[in-house]
Amino acid sequence: MPVKWLLTHLLPGVLLCALLGGGAWWLHHQGYTSGFNKAKAAGDTALANEKKARADERQQLAEKGQQALLDVREREHQEQVRADGLAGQLADREQQLQQAQQLLSLNIQKAVSDDNQASQQGSQCGYNGLGLAACSSTGRPSDTPVVVTPAPVIQQAIKPPREMVTAAPMPPAPSAYAGGAKGLPPAALLRHAADYGAWCQTNAAKLRALDVFFWPEGHKD
Repeated sequence: MPVKWLLTHLLPGVLLCALLGGGAWWLHHQGYTSGFNKAKAAGDTALANEKKARADERQQLAEKGQQALLDVREREHQEQVRADGLAGQLADREQQLQQAQQLLSLNIQKAVSDDNQASQQGSQCGYNGLGLAACSSTGRPSDTPVVVTPAPVIQQAIKPPREMVTAAPMPPAPSAYAGGAKGLPPAALLRHAADYGAWCQTNAAKLRALDVFFWPEGHKD
């Protein structure tokens, strides 16, 4: 009798409690599993996004470094091209300078040779013919004193030929030899010096002729 009563009155309650407890556990388990899966998915997504961001950052840094290296190499190439161009210009200038020095040397040799030939003909200027102030109007070197002897009174009335008393025309001014260039180049200075020396020699010849004309006795053998 008591057993039957227990089975009749208590067993349904026990079964109901067990059923409710099992349902509650199942619901809890399903909720936990769902939350865990959602959290895991969110964590995996965040981790993947972080990895991608870091990978993109490394890629950008690598690209920037590569671009900087390319820029440096390009600048080096440009500087090398510029250096090669300057070296070529320097070589051309050195060649031009060497040619100018050779031409100047030839002009100097020619001017000295012409002056030596004029000196051998009796101009008495010699090397001094190249100096703008080294040759006096008499054709003698400027450091040689010139002694002038008064002419006899009777010969003062005698007029020498016109070509003896007419001085040679002065050579052009130094600036005329420059050809419009700024300053006076060495070659122009040499030409002016040679013309000036020739002018001195011409006037010296005229003065010697006048000397012979007025004092012929002083030139007799």
